[in-house]
Amino acid sequence: VLIPDGEILNQRVLFKPLEVKVVQGRCQAAQEAQHLFDLEKEAPFIASIYIESDNDTHLSMCIHHSAFDGASLPVLFNELSALYKDGNQLGPLPLQYADFSEWQRGWLTDTELERQVEFWKRELADAPTVLDLPTDKPRGAVVSHKGDHLRRTVKNTIRQGIERIAGEMRVTPFCVLLAAFGIVIGRHSGRDDVLIASPVANRRDASLNQLIGFFANTLALRVDWRDHSSTEEGEGGKGVEIEEVMKRVWKMMMGAHDHQDVPFEVLVEAM
Repeated sequence: VLIPDGEILNQRVLFKPLEVKVVQGRCQAAQEAQHLFDLEKEAPFIASIYIESDNDTHLSMCIHHSAFDGASLPVLFNELSALYKDGNQLGPLPLQYADFSEWQRGWLTDTELERQVEFWKRELADAPTVLDLPTDKPRGAVVSHKGDHLRRTVKNTIRQGIERIAGEMRVTPFCVLLAAFGIVIGRHSGRDDVLIASPVANRRDASLNQLIGFFANTLALRVDWRDHSSTEEGEGGKGVEIEEVMKRVWKMMMGAHDHQDVPFEVLVEAM
């Protein structure tokens, strides 16, 4: 997507020249991090160079999520490093984000979209829509979608135990953690069937790995430890062994990743 006042160099879009500011401290860089973009009037990217002294210079970049995802970060750093080391222009890219957008628009009208949506309809049939976790405050009347980050460091012995279990079960450590997390929040909410949102890079074509843009998608991963052998409605609460839960989660994960191309908003509308 080209922007007003943008310039194309080697098939890359360059935004307005960097604004150089001489400041004391990094307070303005912190303010830039809180910038609210008006995408109808400005580019989804702002950058500033802060010169604190002859030997102390900071580059601040603030990029809207619609133009940047987590996998774009190493691409940006690698390109900046290459330019910083030799100053040469970057070579042309074999593929542009606009090419991906054009392919996606065409694909969304194809029968492949219908096939993948049908998979998700089967996978999420009768899935719970609200997770009633016990909280210290009542649930608000209006959904705000405001979240937070919770970071914890896992001890090395626990990490080794997770990797050992994953090896024995022939699954990934992520599968072990997802199953365990689903069971924990399920027990707190009184459910034996929960949905957990998980991001996916959605760059299955290797040619996309060198592009900066928003490719990431959200997958609804289901952790289900109900006893499906029960024939009576509502009598599936005994649950199953943890090994069976991980097998179900692994199978679900493989199917989800094979059908990751459906944009989450399209899936929500279809459901």
